[in-house]
Amino acid sequence: MHDIRGHAMFSDVGQSLDQDTIEYAWLVEIQLGKLSGKLTTPQLYSILACLETLILLITDDLK
Repeated sequence: MHDIRGHAMFSDVGQSLDQDTIEYAWLVEIQLGKLSGKLTTPQLYSILACLETLILLITDDLK
């Protein structure tokens, strides 16, 4: 079973009653069979950036 879920986190700290809450983070949960884990948005971005770099390096060597 493969599952990806996201959860937005909001804060009303420092906000007056007439202001909206502020979205400050996302928590991403990924399940790939028996492998599962939780990532913050910066961690997910870092992994995707590394994968993008790896793909670019591999495809550059093929040219």
